[in-house]
This record gives sequence, structure tokens and C-alpha cells, in this order.
Amino acid sequence: DQHPLFHGDRPRIHPGWIAARMSPYLHHTYEYAPSIHSKSHIQHLAPAYAGQTVTIGGRGVEVFERKGHQYIAADGLILGEDGTRLARVRHTTIFNVAKRGQD
Repeated sequence: DQHPLFHGDRPRIHPGWIAARMSPYLHHTYEYAPSIHSKSHIQHLAPAYAGQTVTIGGRGVEVFERKGHQYIAADGLILGEDGTRLARVRHTTIFNVAKRGQD
């Protein structure tokens, strides 16, 4: 992205990078096959500046089935290296895709 917010002396972490943190977190925490991202709700709480170590944590809050697919929803928190809460994320993914047309 060429936007000035993401370049220069104090660049910010791109919101797309923040949004993408929950997929690796879930794959690290839970064992399941390839998944399909369903939706994310993100609340940015503070500016996230590049060059720092961030911590991602979370927990599964709901597992449900819809149209034969099995989903997990997880709440995540992204912290800056000083402990600042940078973002909260609700991430929903299909972790078990329904089998179709196999008789």
C-alpha cells in the first residue's frame, strides 16, 4: 500500500495485516484441515506502529453448524509490545467443509 500512513519515519501496521492475524492463531491453537474464512469484525483500539513485537491471544467462543459446514468463532486481542491494546477481533471460519455429492 502506498498510503503515507504506512511509510516514513513512523509507519503504521496495515489494517489488512491486523485482520489476518487470527487465521494463523487458530491454526496454531487448534488442529484442523484447511479452512475457509467466513467473516471478521475488527475494532481498532489504538494506532499500531510498525517495527514492534505484537502479541496475539484469543479463545474460541462458539462452534456451530450451518448448511453442513462446521464453524468456529474466536475472540482475539492484539497487543503492542508495551501492552497497549491495539485491536479486538471476532474471527469466524469454516473448519470442516460439508461433504457434497459423494454417494
